[in-house]
Amino acid sequence: MQQKITPNLWFDGNAKEAVDFYRDTFSGTILNTSYYPKEGLAGLQQNLAGKELAIDFRLGNYQFTAINAGPQFKFNPSISFMLNFDTTHDDMAREKLDWVWEHLIAGGGSAMMPISEYPFSKRYGWLKDRYGLTWQLTLTDPADQPKPFIVPSLMFSGRNKNRTEEAVDYYYSVFKNVGQGAVSRYPEASGAANAGSVMYADFMLENQWFAGMDSAVEQGFT
Repeated sequence: MQQKITPNLWFDGNAKEAVDFYRDTFSGTILNTSYYPKEGLAGLQQNLAGKELAIDFRLGNYQFTAINAGPQFKFNPSISFMLNFDTTHDDMAREKLDWVWEHLIAGGGSAMMPISEYPFSKRYGWLKDRYGLTWQLTLTDPADQPKPFIVPSLMFSGRNKNRTEEAVDYYYSVFKNVGQGAVSRYPEASGAANAGSVMYADFMLENQWFAGMDSAVEQGFT
């Protein structure tokens, strides 16, 4: 099935380096590369003359675009990528999770939630890699509804706290091919999260899985 929604990742002049790092981690492939013109650029883009402008690449069966730009925008943890290591189809799922964790966190990455056992997963960790992009690695046993390896995850916090359900309903109204997965709610108020708000939900837009959650912590990002 053709992927209609492609995450675009903004890098500060080092898109090719980042793509090579992810390709090495996930045995990915580059699909297409476009370049800036060698002359005529002004301002911050002058330093990018002749360099990569955008790189389309694939990790597993999932396609991304890396944009080579400037310092105007930075990643923040409100958007991360969930990596599902499925124990029902891979006896080495835990070992592969640990290997990817060590590879992604190397060279300047940091743990946001240490890799450990949690109530929702036998093995889970949330990290920020050397480029500021965040990844959630989880060991899954999806007997009911298997999920793809890579799922974009949206965290609602700050001025958008407790709005996951509102956002998902809005996306359902925008896209044609949609579907609902599991929904877990906070049974009572927990920090910034109201009772009944979304602890975790996954949903489909254009036949692609996404995840959303209301943060229980007052975050410095949104």
